[in-house]
Amino acid sequence: MTTTSSDELNNMAAGPESRNAVTPPRETARYGGIDVFRHLLAVGVILLHLHSGARYSPALNHLMESIGSYCDGVVFGFFLIAGFFAKGQSTLSWSGTKSVFWKQFHRLLIPFFTFSLIYTFALVGLGKRTVASGLLATAVLHGASVQLYFLPFLFYVSIAFLFYTAVTSQYLKLSASMTLLLPFVGLLAFSEFHRTVESTGSDFLLLPLYATCYLAGHYLAIARKAKSLYFHVLCGALSLCFAIGSHWDPRLWKIAEIILLFWFFLSVSSLPFLHRRLPGSGGVYMLHAPLVIYGISSILAIAHVRDATNAALTLGLTYSICLVATLAFIRIFPKYAYLLLE
Repeated sequence: MTTTSSDELNNMAAGPESRNAVTPPRETARYGGIDVFRHLLAVGVILLHLHSGARYSPALNHLMESIGSYCDGVVFGFFLIAGFFAKGQSTLSWSGTKSVFWKQFHRLLIPFFTFSLIYTFALVGLGKRTVASGLLATAVLHGASVQLYFLPFLFYVSIAFLFYTAVTSQYLKLSASMTLLLPFVGLLAFSEFHRTVESTGSDFLLLPLYATCYLAGHYLAIARKAKSLYFHVLCGALSLCFAIGSHWDPRLWKIAEIILLFWFFLSVSSLPFLHRRLPGSGGVYMLHAPLVIYGISSILAIAHVRDATNAALTLGLTYSICLVATLAFIRIFPKYAYLLLE
């Protein structure tokens, strides 16, 4: 992975989330630990997309799926980070609402449409997809590649959050934490009554749980601005509540893990060597699939590098190549860094 606008939200993603998909440049400079966390989340996304029935044995695919079950909450992390850096709207006006909408559209959906169309025609060239299916996936905001759904989902959540905070700040005389309590509880309850098998993916039934993580991140931001002790207590309380809830819903354990990791990486951001930006995770998220993973693993297979060695090298090389490409792109074309969620 915007401010109230999209800069913080969009810095995360891949920053998967969610620099935009995640952190505003001015904020990121002070939270190098969170940038490290984003990179780890991006590696987790690569791992989730690494399995292949054509190139790896059933035993290896099963092993990777088992490992993936421990890190398939990475998208929760992108939403949590986006919510942490989000700022609510204090006024409800046509001009302000329209401005925020188009900023979010520019930061989240322009990259979505750009890469969905690129991947559509690339996959058509490889014989992996038809033009019609790719254009349809793009038009319905699903995306021609598995990771792209995240951008429309973050767009929906961030716009709803901004509109809700604008309305409540104008008509309710309550603190931000109190006005967000109802949607937080409501979204969590809805997600419990409409559970999904997976903890990640483009299932719309996961959207309320993603939004819950977004709000949890915003609660942590409010707590951190209030008092340091309050922030640490809230981190512990939220992670404990979600961990207890995992007795009934395993997905909540993934959220507890994400909150604990976020807590840790935010805390170590105070270290001098992490008082800096560490960009690139957004580009890793956007670029890793479907072409880079497929290309690297196929080249390695041609070179007779197979199974576990192939998978390990594909994971490392995919991350490295995407990171280098991202850093080069944002250095050469800084004006268009947002296309890679930077």
